[in-house]
Order: sequence, then C-alpha cells, then structure tokens
Amino acid sequence: MMLTLICAQCGREFQRKSSDVHHEAKHQFCSRACTSRFHGPDRARAQGRRQRRTLFLMTGRGWLTTGQVGVLIGKQNGSAIRSHLGDLLRKGEVERRCDEMTTGKPVYWRRAARIGRVCAEPGCGTILSRYNPDDYCALHAARHMDHVEYMELCGVA
Repeated sequence: MMLTLICAQCGREFQRKSSDVHHEAKHQFCSRACTSRFHGPDRARAQGRRQRRTLFLMTGRGWLTTGQVGVLIGKQNGSAIRSHLGDLLRKGEVERRCDEMTTGKPVYWRRAARIGRVCAEPGCGTILSRYNPDDYCALHAARHMDHVEYMELCGVA
C-alpha cells in the first residue's frame, strides 16, 4: 500500500510504501538532499566533532577491532560504528585490514598515517605530526574549537 506524504523540507508530495514509512519519525523527507538541508550545518558540525574525537581516541592504539572502536567512542550498534568508520575510511583518515565479508575474520581499524600535513592556520608552516588528529598545530587548535570540544579532547569532560 502506498502512502502520500509531504516532505518536511520542500513541501513536495511524495509516495512511499507503508512498510518504508517510519511512523514514530517526527519528519519525513522526499530525498537525502532534503534531509541534509533540513538538518543544516549543526548536524555537519556535530558529525565533524564526532569524527575528530574518534580519531583522537584511536591515535596510538594500533589495530583495533570494530567492537573495540565502539567501546572507545561509546557506541554499541555495530552498523552505526561501521558506518562511522566507513565515513572516516572514505576521507582517508583510517585504514582497514581484513574484510569480514570474504574471510569471516574480524575487521581491524587504525588511524591512517598522513605525513606532511601543514597547519591550516594562515601563515603557520608547522608540519603536523601523524599522531595529531586535528588540522591545526597545538598552538592554534584551541582557537578553532568550542570550549566543550576542547575539554573533551583534553579528557577533562
């Protein structure tokens, strides 16, 4: 059975199977583009913050299983952890070893070593350590984070 819904972003009518509709969902969207526009820059900022925190926590720990990464970042849903790590893999921030689908063995992840990055602060030529998860050197990092994020990275909060 098809249901006619109205997109929460653009107001356009669209059709979905009744089995595909999330009845408890607050908003329904006609496309992924409308979903991302609706959630706006706050969602992207929060996602970037989560990714930087994950990279920071993975630094110096060697190869970790997907479950171990989940424990580090406080997520228990395996598909959410894999999705999160997949995003980081596409950005080149992490490396993956062993494919669970083909070998039946666990997947291992580690922080990718990017060598030769330069601090993103204009005029700063500091070459960043491969263990520094941020785009800025220690001198400029605090200037580009909000207080809560800085305290989380420092391990205080």
